[in-house]
Amino acid sequence: MDRLVIETTLSDLDGISMSEDQLFSESGSALLLSFKASNSSQIVAAFDALKKTIGQHEVSFVICKTMVAGMFDLEIASDALDEPIRLSNKVIKDELLAKLEEDLEANKAVCLAINVSDQLHWIDLNQVSIRECV
Repeated sequence: MDRLVIETTLSDLDGISMSEDQLFSESGSALLLSFKASNSSQIVAAFDALKKTIGQHEVSFVICKTMVAGMFDLEIASDALDEPIRLSNKVIKDELLAKLEEDLEANKAVCLAINVSDQLHWIDLNQVSIRECV
């Protein structure tokens, strides 16, 4: 599956939250990407294609602050991708950012997961950052 198709499919992101479920990570937490169940098969296929494309390469996840308070652009980047997967204009609550920053300061592992599958789908993140982006 092409990077652009993956990006377009995942752009239907409905919300993002954190899970402390140890099924995701023994020593950390998961950023849980939430999607509506109506197109779950496409979401699962796109996320699986992203996992396969990334393989064993390192993955970074960037939360970019925008000019609008509470609105963020998300980027999933890896050397395995020709350019990052970009999910623009997503709402993230302040509580989530605070919890994520706390986990990052404690050097907890963070993974990326989706909500629309009975199977556990996740991608281990090697680097997570929250920053100002142009």
